[in-house]
Amino acid sequence: MPDLNDQSFARRVPILGLLAFALILGWEVREVRDVPEGPEARGTVEPLNDPQSVESITAEGLVTPQGTLIRIPYVTEVPTDLPILEVAIAEGVEVGDNGRVVGRIKIWTWCGNCDFGPRVGRIDLSALILAAGSQAGLEVPPEALEAIESDRKVVYTPHGMRFNRYYDVARIAKLLPD
Repeated sequence: MPDLNDQSFARRVPILGLLAFALILGWEVREVRDVPEGPEARGTVEPLNDPQSVESITAEGLVTPQGTLIRIPYVTEVPTDLPILEVAIAEGVEVGDNGRVVGRIKIWTWCGNCDFGPRVGRIDLSALILAAGSQAGLEVPPEALEAIESDRKVVYTPHGMRFNRYYDVARIAKLLPD
């Protein structure tokens, strides 16, 4: 029989009780979000349609090897020294019929509890640049500005962009008008 006067036993009982409670209920920690469509399956790579390579980044936009300037909507000045932008355009960009520019980025499911394989997702460059801190143009709606202000935590690591930040940027992209 354990010694009930033993202080170490008294400290372990609440912790063991909580652990048992969590195991009995099958407790699972999840972050509930409005998750847009994206790479969800194991080993998903989302392709770009008709990608254009990018030679350089200027304050006005992206420059192709042919010298064509691709402007990025909703951004007043494109940052030329943003590492995550360089990663997103490394394999080229897709310019949609509506003028939106899309790149690709590796997504990191950092928690280790997910059984996802390597994931590469399409990412709207306007939303990415705005979320990273660039000045928004006048045509950005107020609800998008609010989302941008609350999500200025875009970070890229050697593993990729954290999946929750990827979905934050995707949410901002949905708030920008076409």
